[in-house]
Amino acid sequence: VDIGTRDNQVSDTFIDINVGMRGDINDNLSWDINYTNSDYESSSVGQYYLSYAGLEYNIKYDIQDFETFVNNLKHTTHNDDRTNMEKYFAGLQWDMFEMEGGTAAAYIAAEYYEIDYQALVDAQSEAGLVGGSAGNSARGSRNVTAFSMEAMFPVLDWLEIDVAVRHDDYSDFGTATSPRLGAIMTVPGYEQVKFKISWGEGFRAPDLSDLYGATSFSAETAVDNYGCNLAGQSPCPSKQFDTYIGSNPNLDAESSETFSIGAEWNFTGDWVASVNYFNLELEDSIEYTSAQDQLNVDNQTGGNNPAVIRNAAGGVVQISAGFQNAVTKFKREAVDFQLRGSWDTSYGTFSFNGAATHYSKYDSEITYGTGDKYNAAGDAGFPKWRGNMYLNWVYNSWMANLSYDYIGDSKDKINGTDEKWDSWDMWNASIGYNTESFGTFTIGANNLTNEEPLLNDFGEPRSDEQYPFTGRVWYARYSIEF
Repeated sequence: VDIGTRDNQVSDTFIDINVGMRGDINDNLSWDINYTNSDYESSSVGQYYLSYAGLEYNIKYDIQDFETFVNNLKHTTHNDDRTNMEKYFAGLQWDMFEMEGGTAAAYIAAEYYEIDYQALVDAQSEAGLVGGSAGNSARGSRNVTAFSMEAMFPVLDWLEIDVAVRHDDYSDFGTATSPRLGAIMTVPGYEQVKFKISWGEGFRAPDLSDLYGATSFSAETAVDNYGCNLAGQSPCPSKQFDTYIGSNPNLDAESSETFSIGAEWNFTGDWVASVNYFNLELEDSIEYTSAQDQLNVDNQTGGNNPAVIRNAAGGVVQISAGFQNAVTKFKREAVDFQLRGSWDTSYGTFSFNGAATHYSKYDSEITYGTGDKYNAAGDAGFPKWRGNMYLNWVYNSWMANLSYDYIGDSKDKINGTDEKWDSWDMWNASIGYNTESFGTFTIGANNLTNEEPLLNDFGEPRSDEQYPFTGRVWYARYSIEF
């Protein structure tokens, strides 16, 4: 306690350079080429961590002065994460032949990119000599070559078919071919209504940070049912366990199959409403496993989970958590709704775009590793409804934007408790002035009303990913085009 409040200062730097050209060879043939080089660096400096070496020094030399004793215990950590990507892309589009509905066209593309990643930590943390920190600096890299082709066939005036395929060759995950087939149909004599249908397969390799990222330490709260059974303890209490959250170099890629069908209605010249249903099946999905997940597996296997290390008495010494490939297939189903349009007034032009998603099915395991699934849509932490709205105003050289984000409520339906997560929303706003020759000036605020993330009974955020942590952020921006 006397060392000080443990805290980290994080500084992120991102440089992204994009250069491209496009042109026409003739009336039926066009090309485009692009080059990207992006460099991301995140530096985290941690203060007031515990130095085990300093502690041993105090004991060995019997340091009695309190101030000296405490100063010897202090350690400053440093995490240096860097990612660099270099990408080359080239595409060629041409008109193939005439069909009843128009000209059939095709597009082929080739892409190559390299990614280098490193996660470096200070030497004392890497050696395991810092309390509350963890080590294992790591590096990784991959290169990917991809070829893709898409063709559009306007078979009839009211029917258009789209066919696409992509082939990826990963240096660390082999090859994958992902096809897609889609169609757009209008109602003859009532072209304001369109129906869309598509099917496709997908492939996603894990991020290099998931494969080679540095390990972090956390004292996670969980229930050790296996340890309680050994000790004959009932009921089994929640405890904090030393948990090391790290990467997994043995992760495999995940694959998916997607189907969607929807309709779009242009009910006036400037307003369009749409509804779209989709389902997604995931195999080998990359899932985060917590300390509780690993303890559940340990209980199911009779103490044979290598991620849980116990002492001779059966007590947990440490737990390894992080990312794993799920052995169970998962299914997702949802419906998207959208309304967009604009209207002109004597006070300027207003544009509106609103969207909402309703999840009807979101497979999740009741207990990690068992394969027993339940529908998590609406369960505590995963609301059925999400939505956003965007309103834009332009009047001469003035412009303003107002946006709204909404996350619906949810409640515990698997454990039978009264736990409930309230709905949450956030407003963002900005106003700008375009001087034309001298650029555009903008001021605004994200999270205008300074909404906090949802907190539990202990005052801790309920979700590290679902709600922003930054509070209200004011900003000013200037941009100019040459």
